[in-house]
Amino acid sequence: MEELLKLKEVVMARRSKAPANPEVLAETGIGADRSPALRAVLLPVLNITIAHGGIKHNIVPDEFVIEGDRRVIPEEDPAEVVREIEEAVSRARARDPKLDCELAVNPIYVAFYGDPQHPFVQKVRRTVRAVTGLDVPVAASNGSTDVGYTVRKTGLVSAAYGVGRYKESNGHGADENCRISDLLDTVKVVCALAAGVVE
Repeated sequence: MEELLKLKEVVMARRSKAPANPEVLAETGIGADRSPALRAVLLPVLNITIAHGGIKHNIVPDEFVIEGDRRVIPEEDPAEVVREIEEAVSRARARDPKLDCELAVNPIYVAFYGDPQHPFVQKVRRTVRAVTGLDVPVAASNGSTDVGYTVRKTGLVSAAYGVGRYKESNGHGADENCRISDLLDTVKVVCALAAGVVE
C-alpha cells in the first residue's frame, strides 16, 4: 500500500489538456490549490478502494487483498500505466523479501480525447441548447465508458450527452435516478441530431 500511495502522488501531479467538468470542480475543490491555468483540467486517479482480510480480530489473516481504481487521462499510455503499477509492486518486494504477493491488472476502458471545437461536438452543443435552453460546457470525464474503444477503433468523433445530474442522480449509488424531463430532453436531442434539424 505504501508503494501504491507513493505512486499516487506521482500520478496526481499529472494533468490532461482536456477540460474537467465545472460542477465537479466546484463541488470537490480539486485543483483549487493549483495555478489558474491548471485548475480546470482533468486529472488521472489512483485510489485504493477495497481492502479486506481476516475472519476474526484475534487471528492474523492468512491473506489480505487490496483493490484499486486507476483512471487514465488521454495523454497516458495504458501500457505505461500498467508498468508503473508493476514497478510499485516490485519495489515493495525489494523492500521486504518475505512479501508474498500477486498483482492482477484488469484494464477495461480506454481514455480518449477529441477536439472540443470539432464541428460535430459544437453541433451537439447547439442542439442541446435548442432543445433544453441550456448552454452545456464541453468537459472531459473520468467515468467509465466504452466510447473510447469505439473512437480509437473507428476514428469517429464522439460527444457524450445524456441523462443524469451531478449529485442529484446519485450515479452508481442507492436510488440512482434521473428526471423524466431529462430523459425526454435527451430523446429529443438524439432525434434532432439524427434529423439534422439544428445546423
